Amino acid sequence: MLQNELKQLKKLFLCIGIIVSILTIFLFYYSEKIIGYIQALLPSNVNIFMIAPYDVFLGTIKIAVVLAIILSLPILFIFVYNYISPALSNKEKKLIVHIFIPSLLLSYGGIIFAYKILLPLSLKTLYTYYTLSFVEKTISFPALLDYILLILIGVVIIFNTPIVIWNLDSFNIITVDQMGVYRKYIAVLFLLVSAILTPPDIFSMFLMFIPLYMLFEGTITLKRLKRRGIHDN
Repeated sequence: MLQNELKQLKKLFLCIGIIVSILTIFLFYYSEKIIGYIQALLPSNVNIFMIAPYDVFLGTIKIAVVLAIILSLPILFIFVYNYISPALSNKEKKLIVHIFIPSLLLSYGGIIFAYKILLPLSLKTLYTYYTLSFVEKTISFPALLDYILLILIGVVIIFNTPIVIWNLDSFNIITVDQMGVYRKYIAVLFLLVSAILTPPDIFSMFLMFIPLYMLFEGTITLKRLKRRGIHDN
């Protein structure tokens, strides 16, 4: 029995590895176009430079791997779900699906928000208002990738806040009514979280805080409307 489980687990990891590897190779082939999209995030007067001769090569591999993992998440979920589903009850299966699908959609929404709004605005602001006139405006390729990766991790965490709030209320751990009472303290907590998940500048912190707080208020409103609809029925 244990040997069979280990074989299934090995097969699962092998399938995941193959999928991510194929996507990584495919994305690495188009890395020049992808780097062009990344460069478009910077103001036109900012130049990218490389410190070591292998910076671009390692950077493109990092980009390809990260994008491969992001794009393959739905497929990876299916593989993992099929592996663990025999051991789950119908209620647990529904719970996992109801958590994962909204979480995936919110994560992709956060990534789009980061690329379209947060990253361009934060980089433009940093290079416009937080630099000296006699300092040349440049950024190393690894530093740019690390900055983007930090922002992406931050927005994925932030945009999954509704999932956490919804389930805290659903399991009666902390109700939305209690959250509403303590919203001032929660707002301060969100500011701290935004400061941790963003680079050390106030502008990026507030760009992260605003959608976080809006998601918080929106989730509370939706949960109350759902509860009211159940009571009306």
